[in-house]
Amino acid sequence: MSGAQLVTLLGGLVLVGLLIGQWWFMTHLLRQNGRLLVRLEALEAKLGTACEVPSQNGAQRAAGLPVGTPAPSFSLPGLHGETLTLEALRAAGKPVVLLFTDPNCGPCTALLPEVRRWQRDYAEKLTVSLISRGTLEENRAKSTEQGLRDVLLQEEWEIAQAYQAPGTPSAVIVMPDGMIGSPVASGVEALESLVAYAGRERAQLYPSCGPKQLKENLAPTAAKLIPLMATPNRACQQA
Repeated sequence: MSGAQLVTLLGGLVLVGLLIGQWWFMTHLLRQNGRLLVRLEALEAKLGTACEVPSQNGAQRAAGLPVGTPAPSFSLPGLHGETLTLEALRAAGKPVVLLFTDPNCGPCTALLPEVRRWQRDYAEKLTVSLISRGTLEENRAKSTEQGLRDVLLQEEWEIAQAYQAPGTPSAVIVMPDGMIGSPVASGVEALESLVAYAGRERAQLYPSCGPKQLKENLAPTAAKLIPLMATPNRACQQA
């Protein structure tokens, strides 16, 4: 083989190598872009269903009652012989945080000092009311120790079930007009985010669940709340 032929052969091999390298690079790039698109679609789908959590059979269901629908009314006894209704809690014209607890729920007990702080720090902006179950004595002891107010007793889970709260601790916002103002938040971290956001914003908390509305209406703290509500902490399930 002459020198010219050898150079041509080597040049062809180099060209083939370059083409193979380019093909590998493009294939790798397309695969990576495909993975990114899949992740992007998953994130968009998560935003689009931010007000839903998976049920046990894998289907999607609402996390609580639909936002903007009437909140179920109730009339419950307090710890000192009084009777309070949802209408009475809304009478001050402030959003009401209904916090579902249980005296035998460990995370609920650990949360009580934080609830006391919420009732103190957000007194001018929110009404924080606990709806518990169990005996009057055990609830009164824990509430008195923490200096809590607006503690109401349900017989079993009837009020929590009416609001579709999955367990304890969990909470929902009722707006001054008596409408549901948020999905149900479950778990300590989600509750902290919900109350912190509600304490800063007097408008309707969750006017829509669409991605555009979430970006436009949710503050950073509320945006943090969405994935927490999508994976609720159900440390204390309802019986």
